[in-house]
Amino acid sequence: MKSGGVDTANHLGGMVHGPALQAGSVDVFNIQLPGSTAGAVRVPQQLPPVTRAFTERQGDRERLSLVLAETHGAGDQRGEGLMVVGLHDATGIGKSTLAVRWVLDIGEQFPDGVLYARFDIGGPGQTRESESVLAGFLLALGVAQHALFADPEHRAALYRTLTAHRTLVVLLDDVDHGWQVTSLRPGGSACLMVTTNRHPLGSLVEHGVRVHHVGPLDSEHRLALFQGITGPDRACSDLLAAARPVELCHGRPLTIAAFAAATALRPGMPLADLVDDLNRPLDTFDRMATTS
Repeated sequence: MKSGGVDTANHLGGMVHGPALQAGSVDVFNIQLPGSTAGAVRVPQQLPPVTRAFTERQGDRERLSLVLAETHGAGDQRGEGLMVVGLHDATGIGKSTLAVRWVLDIGEQFPDGVLYARFDIGGPGQTRESESVLAGFLLALGVAQHALFADPEHRAALYRTLTAHRTLVVLLDDVDHGWQVTSLRPGGSACLMVTTNRHPLGSLVEHGVRVHHVGPLDSEHRLALFQGITGPDRACSDLLAAARPVELCHGRPLTIAAFAAATALRPGMPLADLVDDLNRPLDTFDRMATTS
């Protein structure tokens, strides 16, 4: 239809099925699904801070990065999917600190962020529940509190959906049992899960986890850690006296750090007088480090 030489008729292009609605203007609306939060996609960065006195452990970090370079991204081709790296050894060896530092090293490869949870929350047998950790992860990914499913299986399914197309790291610290990890495995094969535990978790090994044994510090790094906490002047004033007790800590960073802290808080006490304290349990060193 023409009016004054101007075509005023509406035209439909392409294939049209069913009735068509004529409108004077069409506006664009953004529809927000229930349970999501407005704004850009959240990029969680939940890593705890690295202790200032961290020793480099360059060899461990390089070996972990080599495993990542060789296997990450190839999982889909082999049908393996998600890559899981497990760091294990006895208490006090520095697994957690190493894991955090390594994840910082590789952070640029995972632009969608880092989810972190620690399961050991205190005394013997006191651990966080997987359901609590999962709820925290969903909140960090942008799910509203009121929209969290009550059913754990529904929560886990939502978590896998939200992580299916992301490239992120999930670091689970001080895991005791493989079942704690099951519902926290992200859905995307481009993701990386890192666990720390005192012994290899059989259920994770069955799923192809890459196990990395964390050994004690060598002599050079033992003394470097001690000096980093006490200060070089204190250690160098009696290097032989410092070296002996540090060696007796058997390369365990937490034990060395506790002894060094106790030493730093007693600047007037000769190092030789503190050697006997190495026969005390680790929690004694912790108490010494927090008292003046």
